[in-house]
Amino acid sequence: TKASADGRLLAYLSITNGGSLNADSLTVASDYTSKAEAEVTPGAFRQGVDISALEVTYNSAEAESSLSADAYVSNNGRLTVNKDLSVTVNGTAVSSADAKTAAFTAGILSLSANHATAVMANSQMAYFIGSGMTSVGGMLKVESTFGILAGSTETAFARTGAPGGARNESGQMFSLIGGKTNTALAETHAVIRAYISGTGDIYAVGDVKVHAKAEDGAEADAGVFNSVEASVSLLELGANKAVSYAYNTVEAYAAAHILESSGSIEIH
Repeated sequence: TKASADGRLLAYLSITNGGSLNADSLTVASDYTSKAEAEVTPGAFRQGVDISALEVTYNSAEAESSLSADAYVSNNGRLTVNKDLSVTVNGTAVSSADAKTAAFTAGILSLSANHATAVMANSQMAYFIGSGMTSVGGMLKVESTFGILAGSTETAFARTGAPGGARNESGQMFSLIGGKTNTALAETHAVIRAYISGTGDIYAVGDVKVHAKAEDGAEADAGVFNSVEASVSLLELGANKAVSYAYNTVEAYAAAHILESSGSIEIH
């Protein structure tokens, strides 16, 4: 089972060389929620079916979120905003993969592997660029914020071996018997950037805030679940491997010919 969340979101304002724009306030924003969720839930075997020689290859669940979201202002002319100017991207996301194990009565079962892979690779940028003249009567804010989707605890979660599906009468559960490996990989490497760049002149009466913020996390769980009634002599298990990575790129910076504020300048 595979699930993916991708695509591109873009909000922008572009002022070309020699152009001008006057506004009371200005907001350019790209807000999104992305969710990629894959789950494999095997059903139970019917009562009375001989499964003493059964071989099952693997259960696989893969989920990946790779959405791109940008918001920007490109000013190569003259931009005058009487109050606040805001350029923001606000994203919440989760990528979840769950390969469950069936419940059944087993004689000699060979189930090679359960695989669960969850990847979070979203990219989002909020930026102000150009070579023009910008005058802001209030606050100038350029912000990119990335968070965990409500109801989730991580941006990437992968699990194998958890019991799932219907039970038969005996209800014994094995994730592997004479099997090889349960593997779970959870990885988050999102890119979150907020910046001001170019050779233009920017004057703000209020504060200038350039913020890039990320809330991240990756969790992998590879387990073997069996009932207490199971005979230990039947279990010939291979390795269980759970790997999680969290290495998001979070950047905030400002580079302009002139950047002046009558208030404070915050970059973080």
